[in-house]
Amino acid sequence: MGSQRAITSGVALALIAALAIWVLPQGHDDFTQVLWPAARAREPYAPGCHFWYPAWSLYLLKCVAWLPPHVGLVLVWLCSIGLLLICCQKWGTPGLLVLCAPPFLWGMIWGEPFEALILVGLTLASTGKEGLGLMLLMVKPQLGLVPGLVVLARKPRAALPAIVVALGTTIGDWLLTGRLWVLPYWRVMATAEDFARWNAGPWRAFGILSLLWLPLGLWALLSQKDEHRRLFVAYALGLLLSPYWAIYSLWPLVVMVGCWRENVMLAIGKSCLSACD
Repeated sequence: MGSQRAITSGVALALIAALAIWVLPQGHDDFTQVLWPAARAREPYAPGCHFWYPAWSLYLLKCVAWLPPHVGLVLVWLCSIGLLLICCQKWGTPGLLVLCAPPFLWGMIWGEPFEALILVGLTLASTGKEGLGLMLLMVKPQLGLVPGLVVLARKPRAALPAIVVALGTTIGDWLLTGRLWVLPYWRVMATAEDFARWNAGPWRAFGILSLLWLPLGLWALLSQKDEHRRLFVAYALGLLLSPYWAIYSLWPLVVMVGCWRENVMLAIGKSCLSACD
């Protein structure tokens, strides 16, 4: 166990070093090109800014926007890898496997911070901290909506902290800027021409037929008694139903796959016994 942790830590440090050497000089990542400028802009929802996140996500970014973009990007990498390794322990997935998973590496290359927060939200929601979990699931609605609805169905009172954050941020932003962020947000969402072009989800292929995943997804949700597996299915269903998400949004699903570990090992064992017979 100690040697595995040492190897995992070594791979994590090597990954950060490789990203710093390869990605930082290019400056083509989403954090440097989109998220950091939006957090510093007077109007982040102006046409052409490509900032498609709610106001509370914007104010989270402002916490690092006072730093140079490269420093902020390194902090994103450090936080993402640290949160990943902590959550892997909760889901029963070896962290080393996720560090080498293509969706995770792609997310780090593009400097996307929100998938890590979604993963923490899912982990908190699965361990009895539904209120805190919902607050984090809000940072990227296209990923957090379906799991959030599943959490609310089980514990409706958990919505209160999320409602307080949403209203508080909206009122505070209105007092600071004099405009209601929801209006320009939906305006830029409605006119985003490259939405479909960058979409990596099934919606691009199936369109409105993607809603046919809903009956199968509901059956899968209702058949799960374990909360970890229920949220795994909810997150996967959200990816099937959402009109937009990027390929790196798969990496929280990779972390959560550990909740099926016992069943997978049992199936492998039975297959081996059958082959021996």
